[in-house]
Amino acid sequence: MKPVFRSKEIAHVWFHANAPHGKSPGSMSFDGGVFLSYNTAIARKVTHKGKCAVILNDRGFSNTTCKHKNRMMGAIPQDTTCFHFDDGMGTRLNVSPKQLFDYAIERAAGFLTLSKKPRIRQATRDGYLALRQQWLAEAQKVSDFFGLRRKVDEKVDVRLAKRIAAAQKAEQKRIADAQKQVEEREKEALAEWLRGEHNDTYRLMNSPVMLRLNDGHVETTKGVSIPVLAAEFTYRFIMRYRLQGWKSNGHKHTVNTVSGEFQLDSINEFGIVAGCHRMSWDEINRFAMLMGWTNETGVAP
Repeated sequence: MKPVFRSKEIAHVWFHANAPHGKSPGSMSFDGGVFLSYNTAIARKVTHKGKCAVILNDRGFSNTTCKHKNRMMGAIPQDTTCFHFDDGMGTRLNVSPKQLFDYAIERAAGFLTLSKKPRIRQATRDGYLALRQQWLAEAQKVSDFFGLRRKVDEKVDVRLAKRIAAAQKAEQKRIADAQKQVEEREKEALAEWLRGEHNDTYRLMNSPVMLRLNDGHVETTKGVSIPVLAAEFTYRFIMRYRLQGWKSNGHKHTVNTVSGEFQLDSINEFGIVAGCHRMSWDEINRFAMLMGWTNETGVAP
């Protein structure tokens, strides 16, 4: 059983190692050098060649954990060397000196990149550069404390920022290429569907709503099948209101389908809306011409 300490004293017991482990009546506890809020380490004591330091978890959590952090920080003497690291929920801040060093350089590189953004105030730019210097100093402090023998100069984060930018550019290109391949496959699937080569509307989820004639019915890429006469009746209705527009506001237009009925929602300058169907005028006109339909004035669309 872990001994129970008051919330006001548990952080002091942890830092001064007055007990190997313990917990508070609330959600604070410690196990050796690890101080926890709920089940997540918010601080960890480390030693190197007889010197003591504390690694602090930079991750933001709940309001309660923020209060726990304040209690923990109040127990750490001001002359204690502290390092920062971003660790997730349920972790124990079990990080190496190299990880601490790299994290500080990454933060410096991030603020350097932010400082180069166009159209920001000079005060904001200066603030980013000041934070960059703080993180460069932290990296040097990590190197000195753990004897990493890694010199922090004014270009170390510049080089990292360039590598990060190159990696981001490569990742953006990879995503764009993958998206292009998906679009090409969807375009091909749509063309095959229009030719009647398959009925797999799942492959058309991101395609525009289109129509085809299949086995005496008008089918949509959403999988709805409408008898030809019902489809032509709806076509003539929407052409009647194309110029002035129409909304299902006290009025109804029912579209009879093979599986039931659904309502037309609106007619606007972009086309029509009927439930999940949003169909453009270009597609309506294309299919009407294919079917040989004319509007109520007898003029082809």
